[in-house]
Amino acid sequence: MKQTEARLARAALDGRAWADAVRASLESEGRPAVGGWPGTLSEARAKVDAILVSTDGVATPTEREGLTRHIYQTARAHWLETRAPHVRESNDEEDEEAAKSRSFNVKERAKER
Repeated sequence: MKQTEARLARAALDGRAWADAVRASLESEGRPAVGGWPGTLSEARAKVDAILVSTDGVATPTEREGLTRHIYQTARAHWLETRAPHVRESNDEEDEEAAKSRSFNVKERAKER
């Protein structure tokens, strides 16, 4: 039982660190860390495998999947709590106006039929 608790605690720490690393990587590229969590379950499984290697490496498939979901959910929750707010860029307003205009034109054409 203690080993399971230790693995879950490590998975939680690694999940938060994963989200922080993804954010830092995006910011280093000049991109804001906005939107939904970009991580995948495959990446989470790889992180779990690293946890297992650093312990005794033994886990049932059910335990491995539980750790995978735990690290993924922890990373996702941390990402959503700490992501940057969406910043509208000037082109967003222009795109919005263009979309309204297209929508209006489609409705007008439908009326003409």
